[in-house]
Amino acid sequence: MPGKTIKIRSTEGGEFDCYLAVPNADGPVPAVVLACAVHGVDADIRQIADEFAGHGVIAAAPDLFWRTVPGPLSHDDERCQPRSHRQYAASFRKFFAACWNQNAEISRRATY
Repeated sequence: MPGKTIKIRSTEGGEFDCYLAVPNADGPVPAVVLACAVHGVDADIRQIADEFAGHGVIAAAPDLFWRTVPGPLSHDDERCQPRSHRQYAASFRKFFAACWNQNAEISRRATY
């Protein structure tokens, strides 16, 4: 079963997209957060998330670049270059901390 894109509220304001793939399972299941490459949450990342769900694991793939250039980009898009610079390292650390704090909300929104 393919996942769906949900909105997650940031603790610092705003919302970002997160692709969420949930397995057909009764009861608690493990979960993973997938970090995307500079191309964003593209078809490849969504397919990986769906495969995790097919194996009984909740997979969340948040848009790491929602504050700068949101959404997936093609592999030849020149906007990928700024996404790969070190200046975003601190933003990623803050982002992953926010994702960790939002884990309860993702679990609450997931339908089993």
